[in-house]
Amino acid sequence: MWDWYEPEPTIPCPVCAVPLTWFQGKDGPCVRLVWRQDHAAPVEQDVDDDVRFADSRIQEFRLPQTFEFGSICTNGHVVDLVGKCSGDVWTDWELIERPWREASRPPGVA
Repeated sequence: MWDWYEPEPTIPCPVCAVPLTWFQGKDGPCVRLVWRQDHAAPVEQDVDDDVRFADSRIQEFRLPQTFEFGSICTNGHVVDLVGKCSGDVWTDWELIERPWREASRPPGVA
């Protein structure tokens, strides 16, 4: 599994400048929580109701001080980032310096 990440403001692809529309990562609890920058706890859980944690339980989760997440732009460029927390709150992110690579298939292409 994975978690979803919502950095603010929107991040453009550093290769082609297309706005990135989704981000995933596996450094959090990996139960499809949705993390939004400038929040300590997840803002929701992206699962069916029959497997969803109670809201009180979701509010107990926290990110590690640093965590990796990433995206693939609509042109197929893979973008890797590291998020940073101050205390329990996700406050910042930066690009991970790696050679740019393309995904084998852009999102939405079978």
